[in-house]
Amino acid sequence: MIQLHNIQTQLLKKWSQFVVACKSVQVFQERAWVVSIDSAGGDTDAMFKDTFVVSEDSFSTPMSWMHQRDYSKQAIDQVDKMQRSQVLVVDVAGLSHHLIRVK
Repeated sequence: MIQLHNIQTQLLKKWSQFVVACKSVQVFQERAWVVSIDSAGGDTDAMFKDTFVVSEDSFSTPMSWMHQRDYSKQAIDQVDKMQRSQVLVVDVAGLSHHLIRVK
């Protein structure tokens, strides 16, 4: 009887770990940002900006889009902590990246 109780305890522990991991993946894949990148000259004309919708649904790992564009660790941490509707400006290689978290 004691062995059955130990097995149940271990299964419940593993199940709890599985549930936490699933919730983590679900949150990771729900986020989206609108990212607008200023031209090298810092021109404020909208014609000289690149704008993207960046969704984690297409990421292989959290923040992979930001890693691929050489965001600093500090910038990635800030983006990771953004709340919906929050705006953040990040300098990457002399260009201003304006991010708005939309989802």
